Amino acid sequence: AQKYLDPACPGEIIISGNTMHGWSVYSVGDNGIGISAEHHAGIFEAFSYPVVEPEGRQGVGLAIVRRIIDRHQGNIEVESTPGQGSTFRVYFPRAIIAEEGGGKEE
Repeated sequence: AQKYLDPACPGEIIISGNTMHGWSVYSVGDNGIGISAEHHAGIFEAFSYPVVEPEGRQGVGLAIVRRIIDRHQGNIEVESTPGQGSTFRVYFPRAIIAEEGGGKEE
């Protein structure tokens, strides 16, 4: 998030977490350059990021993140508008721990 902040304005990164309908939800938002809607799906594919990466980076970070989340049966989504920043939300299923006589959600 930090590398895509607009150098002309003070950067802001907001991180939060909560639970919702059986999922643990974590979000990271910023007030950076944003991503246009037509590029939202492609940013999770290796080497397909629509913005030229600074310092010669290859654009694989979000592809790796998506693979890790998929292996944990989770999901990732982006909400973003150019010039207004981006918010990424990661969803993981909450674990069900069986106890004698029933189950307990944690």
